[in-house]
Amino acid sequence: MRDHGYQFVASAKPDGQCFVVVPKDSPVKTLAEAKGQRWVMSEQVSYMAKLCTAELRERGMTLSKENVQTVREQAAVPFDLDNKFADVGLIASYSSPAKNLDRSGYRVVHKSVMQPYFPLVAGPKITQEQVRALQAQLSTLQESEAGRDVLRTVGVEGFDVTSGQRLRALLTWLGV
Repeated sequence: MRDHGYQFVASAKPDGQCFVVVPKDSPVKTLAEAKGQRWVMSEQVSYMAKLCTAELRERGMTLSKENVQTVREQAAVPFDLDNKFADVGLIASYSSPAKNLDRSGYRVVHKSVMQPYFPLVAGPKITQEQVRALQAQLSTLQESEAGRDVLRTVGVEGFDVTSGQRLRALLTWLGV
């Protein structure tokens, strides 16, 4: 949006968060206690890695100074925790590992601030009228059974058409 003239259409509901997780039997109870531990997270180029890095920076931690290993997918974070390759994991609140926390034996020691994710954007050739029409359709999807089916398929509760400014501010906060 900022660099290429794309227009905000919507982002997913609910907003996303970075969860700092540990195995339930871990002695780590707070974010401060996680400092100096072995960390695992998705690849540095991923949105969640950037969000987690920015959140921890805001909390006085620099991940580049920590013992961090990366995995290709967030779904691999529990594997590293289960097999004692890492002590602390970073996952998205909307990821499958986060949705299974209670069953999987993990505990959240920190949740980041809520941030927009899964943005839908329109190219510069799309008119404002077309953007408004898209927003009107997206914001009412949950009102019909067919719309709810689409939302379930996509894996979101709905779309927020008012979070454009927050999404633009997010780029600055992430440091990109």
